[in-house]
Amino acid sequence: MTTGEENSGARFNKYRPGAENDASYWSNDWVLYRLTEIYFAKAEALMRKNGGKATAEAVQLINDCRKRAFSDADWETEKYTTATLTLDELLEERGREFIFEGKRRTDLIRFGKFLTESWWDHKPITSEHLEWYPIPKTQRELNPNLVQNPGYVEN
Repeated sequence: MTTGEENSGARFNKYRPGAENDASYWSNDWVLYRLTEIYFAKAEALMRKNGGKATAEAVQLINDCRKRAFSDADWETEKYTTATLTLDELLEERGREFIFEGKRRTDLIRFGKFLTESWWDHKPITSEHLEWYPIPKTQRELNPNLVQNPGYVEN
């Protein structure tokens, strides 16, 4: 572990890969959206519509997704209620549910925490302009109405 490089060691694999001896298997497909993401999006929308407070429906949606991770014995103490499911807790639950699915940056921006929160090995961003990506020069040349996002060099 201490002498390995980028491609050494264990790798996280969220979904079981196909058989290596299958000539038709390329191991290059992955899920973009899951039903769980739809449940989380609806729960978040319901909470935001309700002033940031959980509704019974929002709690049910998140608990329906979360229950599979707990034994029946533990579930009663682990399930969310309208008192325990806050927007901050929903963000944390999204972090656990969608780990390694490429959603954390967008989530942190949407929840207003990209500039203040650390996650994994990432440190908080100190420059607000980094919430936006630069617009590639080729795209700006194709569309003269595009203006480079603030904080990036026009070249």
